[in-house]
Amino acid sequence: MRYFLLLFAIFCFLSSSFAAQLIIASYSTTTDNIVVSNGDVLAPITPAACHLLGYKMQENGTKITITSNADSKRVMVLNIGSKDATVNSVKSTLKAAPVKKNNELLLPMIALSSFMNVEYIENTKDSIYQLLPTISAAHSSYNSKDIITIISSVPIDYKFGVLDGPHRVYVDLYGTAIGKSTSANIKGNSAHTLRTNQFSVSPSISRVVADLNEECVPTFRFENNNCKLIVTLTPKIPTELKGFSLDIDDTKEFTVFKIEMNKPISPNMTKTGDKLIIPLNVTLSDTQITAVKKLSSEQIKNIDVNNDKTALELTLNKDIGYVITSAATDTNFMIRLLKGVTVAGDTPIPIVMPKKISDAVVVIDAGHGGSDSGAVGQNKTYEKNVNLDVALRVQKLLKEKGVNVIMTRETDKALVLKTRVDPGNNSGAHLFVSIHCNSCATPNTANGTETYYYTDFSKNFAEVMHTNVIDQLKRVDRKTLKGNFLVIRESAMPSVLVEMAYINHSAEEKLLNDADFKQKAAVGICNGIIAYLKSCGAE
Repeated sequence: MRYFLLLFAIFCFLSSSFAAQLIIASYSTTTDNIVVSNGDVLAPITPAACHLLGYKMQENGTKITITSNADSKRVMVLNIGSKDATVNSVKSTLKAAPVKKNNELLLPMIALSSFMNVEYIENTKDSIYQLLPTISAAHSSYNSKDIITIISSVPIDYKFGVLDGPHRVYVDLYGTAIGKSTSANIKGNSAHTLRTNQFSVSPSISRVVADLNEECVPTFRFENNNCKLIVTLTPKIPTELKGFSLDIDDTKEFTVFKIEMNKPISPNMTKTGDKLIIPLNVTLSDTQITAVKKLSSEQIKNIDVNNDKTALELTLNKDIGYVITSAATDTNFMIRLLKGVTVAGDTPIPIVMPKKISDAVVVIDAGHGGSDSGAVGQNKTYEKNVNLDVALRVQKLLKEKGVNVIMTRETDKALVLKTRVDPGNNSGAHLFVSIHCNSCATPNTANGTETYYYTDFSKNFAEVMHTNVIDQLKRVDRKTLKGNFLVIRESAMPSVLVEMAYINHSAEEKLLNDADFKQKAAVGICNGIIAYLKSCGAE
């Protein structure tokens, strides 16, 4: 009986193994020694494979020690045939014990991925199992340039591309993984968005994309033994300062401070107390410094420059705030300085709300469009199409209530991101609403409705909007959040971005294709606009 049980155990062990493709970083091999065991996957992991992931492996009898090349205190100790392990000096229990099979050492891939902080990806349909180093990407600015820093635990193998319509630069990193797709709005010199995603699973390619306002030339250099890639984005047309001027109102109630450039700029201004800092990303000449220091008005106490001569420092008189009055495409960057009601952060409220709903002007922005499809559902539903459908429904409902509506697009066309805010900022619109569908890195892991705002004076509008949209859609309430999206950051009026539902959640993708659901979304958005206007005193 004991002999029979032993044979049965051996049979069960062998029956769980099969031929598969094993990928470790950029190295791929085919093996018969893959074993699915108790919630983990045992695979032949060699010292060379560990080295590709930035670790050293030593085998001493039944004891296996794995140590990080970057941090000698980061150590995992395993034992062949035992689930007992030690991770960074802390005892741990594995789901599956390491084994020897056909003279190969099989180690638990999921446990290793957790310890090594690498990505474990499996494709059971095609029998592909991967351990991939993850990468991170960050943005910074220097003078007139944008810097993208990409870091990996292993030497980076990459290629890049420069694309137009809209301008963007991408970097593909081979043999790496992105744990979660990201999209961050940044206020760089030329870059406005930094995105990361898993471009390909087989072969394993991560992609980092910088979305640009203008054409840039990328240059590359390595640091940290080729584990850090620094991408410098230099504008093809250098930024040049042409001059400054003041336009003072006849009544002296306000002053418009104009900075004349050779191309549009969008400086990341900051205001602390009475001082307004305007970085220009160019070095001012002594003649330019002398000229700007001579300017003065009722609103400006003093104008100076910082130590490296790249930013203006305006000291404003008491209770003076500012409003950016130029369009995103203007080469004249203009700031209106005036006394006004302010909220937290000294951000002025530039819009006086209408007394009648029929006098209200509202911008409706259907997110994405044309070559920019936005997120794509599992059944190939394009976000741009859902956004436009709902936006047109909102337009119809608002017009029926007498509201004046400005649409950023009424057809399937691509828009440069910054031009979406121009119609509202140039027309003195009262409200701005951007309509979107959400998505997440892993399908079917998130669902529900979110509403975003950026400026403090938009928060109340976002809360009113969110309540009305949730009331109609009845989806999971993912709350009102602050988000650094360009369209709500650079709109001069109260502005919100509505994420109706998750397009890569199968149930919500189905809803987003349903006419009744889209009509409910439009009704919720329309109700939110009308409710907010009424809360501001409109009748």
